Amino acid sequence: MVLAQDVYFCGYPYGLTVEAGPDINQGFPIPLVKKGVLSGMSPNRFLIDAINNPGFSGGPVVFAAPQSNNFKVAGVISGYRVEYDPVLLNGEDIGLRYGYNTGLVLAYDLRDGVEYITQNPTGANVRTSA
Repeated sequence: MVLAQDVYFCGYPYGLTVEAGPDINQGFPIPLVKKGVLSGMSPNRFLIDAINNPGFSGGPVVFAAPQSNNFKVAGVISGYRVEYDPVLLNGEDIGLRYGYNTGLVLAYDLRDGVEYITQNPTGANVRTSA
Protein backbone atom coordinates (compact mmCIF):
# COMPACT_ATOMS: atom_id res chain seq x y z
CA MET A 1 0.00 0.00 0.00
CA VAL A 2 1.06 3.58 -0.58
CA LEU A 3 -0.14 6.82 1.00
CA ALA A 4 -3.13 8.48 -0.69
CA GLN A 5 -4.18 5.15 -2.21
CA ASP A 6 -7.83 4.10 -2.29
CA VAL A 7 -8.72 1.33 0.15
CA TYR A 8 -12.02 -0.43 0.88
CA PHE A 9 -13.49 -1.91 4.04
CA CYS A 10 -16.45 -4.18 4.65
CA GLY A 11 -18.89 -4.60 7.50
CA TYR A 12 -22.44 -4.62 8.78
CA PRO A 13 -23.08 -1.08 10.07
CA TYR A 14 -25.97 -0.98 12.51
CA GLY A 15 -26.67 -4.60 11.54
CA LEU A 16 -27.47 -3.71 7.92
CA THR A 17 -26.78 -6.28 5.20
CA VAL A 18 -27.42 -6.83 1.52
CA GLU A 19 -29.74 -9.78 1.01
CA ALA A 20 -28.75 -11.33 -2.31
CA GLY A 21 -30.77 -14.52 -2.19
CA PRO A 22 -29.89 -18.16 -1.51
CA ASP A 23 -27.85 -18.68 -4.69
CA ILE A 24 -25.31 -15.93 -3.95
CA ASN A 25 -22.71 -16.16 -1.16
CA GLN A 26 -24.20 -19.52 -0.07
CA GLY A 27 -27.16 -17.68 1.42
CA PHE A 28 -25.06 -15.65 3.86
CA PRO A 29 -25.68 -11.89 4.03
CA ILE A 30 -23.34 -9.69 2.03
CA PRO A 31 -21.57 -6.86 3.90
CA LEU A 32 -21.67 -3.21 2.91
CA VAL A 33 -18.49 -1.80 1.35
CA LYS A 34 -17.01 1.66 2.00
CA LYS A 35 -14.16 3.46 0.27
CA GLY A 36 -11.47 5.56 1.90
CA VAL A 37 -8.00 6.96 1.35
CA LEU A 38 -4.92 5.67 3.15
CA SER A 39 -3.82 8.76 5.10
CA GLY A 40 -1.14 7.51 7.48
CA MET A 41 0.87 4.41 8.35
CA SER A 42 2.99 3.19 11.24
CA PRO A 43 4.65 -0.21 11.64
CA ASN A 44 1.50 -2.07 12.75
CA ARG A 45 -1.46 0.21 12.09
CA PHE A 46 -2.78 2.76 9.64
CA LEU A 47 -5.29 5.59 9.36
CA ILE A 48 -7.94 5.78 6.66
CA ASP A 49 -9.76 8.97 5.74
CA ALA A 50 -13.38 7.75 5.60
CA ILE A 51 -16.55 7.74 7.65
CA ASN A 52 -16.85 4.54 9.65
CA ASN A 53 -19.90 3.48 11.64
CA PRO A 54 -20.48 0.95 14.42
CA GLY A 55 -20.58 -2.47 12.76
CA PHE A 56 -17.45 -2.21 10.62
CA SER A 57 -15.06 -3.12 13.47
CA GLY A 58 -13.31 -6.42 12.76
CA GLY A 59 -13.99 -6.13 9.04
CA PRO A 60 -11.23 -6.44 6.45
CA VAL A 61 -9.39 -3.57 4.78
CA VAL A 62 -8.53 -4.39 1.17
CA PHE A 63 -6.49 -2.64 -1.51
CA ALA A 64 -5.19 -3.22 -5.01
CA ALA A 65 -1.63 -2.50 -6.04
CA PRO A 66 -1.40 0.48 -8.41
CA GLN A 67 -2.27 -0.48 -12.01
CA SER A 68 -3.74 -3.78 -10.79
CA ASN A 69 -7.14 -5.33 -10.11
CA ASN A 70 -5.60 -7.92 -7.78
CA PHE A 71 -7.03 -7.09 -4.34
CA LYS A 72 -5.25 -8.05 -1.12
CA VAL A 73 -6.28 -7.90 2.54
CA ALA A 74 -4.11 -5.39 4.42
CA GLY A 75 -5.67 -5.23 7.85
CA VAL A 76 -8.66 -5.20 10.14
CA ILE A 77 -10.81 -2.22 11.14
CA SER A 78 -10.53 -1.33 14.82
CA GLY A 79 -12.82 1.70 14.99
CA TYR A 80 -12.89 5.42 14.36
CA ARG A 81 -11.45 8.38 16.19
CA VAL A 82 -13.93 10.34 18.26
CA GLU A 83 -13.38 13.95 19.34
CA TYR A 84 -15.36 15.79 22.01
CA ASP A 85 -16.44 19.42 21.81
CA PRO A 86 -18.33 21.58 24.30
CA VAL A 87 -22.06 22.11 24.07
CA LEU A 88 -22.74 25.83 23.79
CA LEU A 89 -25.90 27.70 24.69
CA ASN A 90 -25.99 31.27 23.39
CA GLY A 91 -22.23 30.99 22.89
CA GLU A 92 -21.58 29.85 26.48
CA ASP A 93 -20.05 26.49 27.44
CA ILE A 94 -22.67 24.74 29.62
CA GLY A 95 -20.32 22.02 30.87
CA LEU A 96 -21.52 19.23 28.58
CA ARG A 97 -19.57 17.54 25.77
CA TYR A 98 -20.67 15.74 22.63
CA GLY A 99 -18.65 13.19 20.70
CA TYR A 100 -18.44 13.13 16.94
CA ASN A 101 -16.89 10.93 14.28
CA THR A 102 -13.74 12.65 12.95
CA GLY A 103 -13.67 10.67 9.70
CA LEU A 104 -10.41 8.94 10.67
CA VAL A 105 -10.63 5.15 10.73
CA LEU A 106 -8.05 3.13 12.68
CA ALA A 107 -7.02 -0.26 11.30
CA TYR A 108 -4.41 -2.79 12.38
CA ASP A 109 -2.01 -4.60 10.07
CA LEU A 110 -3.17 -8.12 9.29
CA ARG A 111 0.34 -9.52 9.79
CA ASP A 112 0.06 -9.05 13.58
CA GLY A 113 -3.08 -11.20 13.69
CA VAL A 114 -1.58 -13.86 11.41
CA GLU A 115 1.54 -14.03 13.60
CA TYR A 116 -0.58 -14.45 16.75
CA ILE A 117 -2.65 -17.22 15.15
CA THR A 118 0.52 -18.97 13.94
CA GLN A 119 1.96 -18.89 17.46
CA ASN A 120 -1.36 -20.01 19.02
CA PRO A 121 -2.99 -22.34 16.47
CA THR A 122 -5.53 -23.70 18.96
CA GLY A 123 -6.43 -20.27 20.33
CA ALA A 124 -5.61 -18.47 23.53
CA ASN A 125 -5.39 -20.40 26.78
CA VAL A 126 -8.55 -19.71 28.76
CA ARG A 127 -9.02 -20.83 32.33
CA THR A 128 -12.28 -22.50 33.17
CA SER A 129 -13.61 -23.23 36.62
CA ALA A 130 -14.05 -26.86 37.58
